[in-house]
Amino acid sequence: MIVYPKNWIEVGQPILTGQIEERIVQILFELNCYCLSFSGGLDSSLVLYFMTLIFKKV
Repeated sequence: MIVYPKNWIEVGQPILTGQIEERIVQILFELNCYCLSFSGGLDSSLVLYFMTLIFKKV
């Protein structure tokens, strides 16, 4: 049995940077966790940046 993701048509399609930002912010708003661990890479830096915009304190 072969299983495909529900959005298989969208996979590999170009997306705008703004769409990534909107999704990260949406996830942070919905996240019910106050203790996060970061690796220190670029992705962690971006998440910390968005958290400072949303929560005003990290």
